[in-house]
Amino acid sequence: RALEEEGSLHITVTIPSSDSSYGMMIQRGVGSLLRDPESLPLNVDYFCRRSVHQGSLPFRVGVSEEIREALTAIRNKLSPEYLEARLRERVSRVNAQQEAACQACMAMPKPSGVISDSSLVRIAYDVKCVVERPNGERNYPAATFTRATDEKLEVRIRPVDVEILDSLTTAAPLAFVRVADLPCRDVFEKISVLSLLYDKGCIELDDSEKVDL
Repeated sequence: RALEEEGSLHITVTIPSSDSSYGMMIQRGVGSLLRDPESLPLNVDYFCRRSVHQGSLPFRVGVSEEIREALTAIRNKLSPEYLEARLRERVSRVNAQQEAACQACMAMPKPSGVISDSSLVRIAYDVKCVVERPNGERNYPAATFTRATDEKLEVRIRPVDVEILDSLTTAAPLAFVRVADLPCRDVFEKISVLSLLYDKGCIELDDSEKVDL
């Protein structure tokens, strides 16, 4: 949990709870019955299919009895066991679709500039990084990145980021460091900080090595 003065990331997870509601289950159950020509008696199935085509079932005496017969046939099929079986089928189908989409995504080639826990990074060769601890005038750590062209970027950093930058600045000149070896318990924060610094041109990424996401 982040303190009030600290930044934090909020992630909302949406669960399709409507799938398990009785109303949605009955709606899908009726739909599956009407789509399956073998679920209902032949005369009821024929009546229901004609009903959804415009002009194919003009009003006539006795149609109310056919409607009642169709409702009775559908109601007799909509047992709790039937609805549960349809829900399990839907969950299995959605899980399979999500798994296939995940596999397809993971099989895509890694775009350049993406930092992962196994990436190799270093301070840019023409950039000098100076990390300043809190002092009397400033109660938070800061980092200053200066290019050979005297371009300067001053950023406020979190205490845990100090160790990350210290590890990069104390590494051998032009040596790459694996992200997994940088000190920070929160892997997501570590990758986020490095990604921001990469976008600003403060660090470099070794794309020559194959990196698994």
